[in-house]
Amino acid sequence: MRLIDANYVDASLEFYAAAHSPVEGKKEKIIYDTLQSCRKILGNAPTIDAVPVVRCKECEYYNTTGCSEGFGWCESMDRGVSEDFYCANGAGRRNSMRINDMVKEAHETAKSKGWWDEEKSFGEVIALMHSELSEALEESRAGIYYNVTYYECKNPQACPDDQCVYGNCCSDSPNKCRFAKPCGIPSELADCVIRIFDACGRYGIDLEQAIRVKMEYNKSRPYKHGKKI
Repeated sequence: MRLIDANYVDASLEFYAAAHSPVEGKKEKIIYDTLQSCRKILGNAPTIDAVPVVRCKECEYYNTTGCSEGFGWCESMDRGVSEDFYCANGAGRRNSMRINDMVKEAHETAKSKGWWDEEKSFGEVIALMHSELSEALEESRAGIYYNVTYYECKNPQACPDDQCVYGNCCSDSPNKCRFAKPCGIPSELADCVIRIFDACGRYGIDLEQAIRVKMEYNKSRPYKHGKKI
């Protein structure tokens, strides 16, 4: 027996069914009806008592320091393990979040900071996404390499470290300074994604599902999507 992601299968069937409108002819209607029947069968299929498995490589107790490739040390069992091993004590890393979890958090943060006190037009929301990409381009034009993150102090006079003058702590120990603002191309791209998350939270868009469906569709497209350039 093989466990599957039923929601993913249903979304794929729904997508392909939508591509075959029943009003376009007898053949299209047959395909549409068949796909909808498959969705009903999937929805009525019996379920079993199962829980997701946390592999060692995804577990918070897994430590690879000083270990060979593909192996690590389990701090829970105090023994060496393969990265694909799993047990009943496995716990997902605390910093791992699903896309829709991040959508919810990004939108709640934006609301708490007052960015939705006044309603924005959809065009303005999209333009703000564009602005973050433009800032990433400006970082590149300034000679900042693609994967470099640097820090700027936003309030050097109130620096919490008396030994640091004019925000030098931002470059020396950025994690210790709450005024250290991360900058660079990675940060600007992150800002764009966060704005997308915020918008999806505002408009009730299931972004995680939309990405799954679109990625599945992209697999079926021709080379370069049938375009010359």
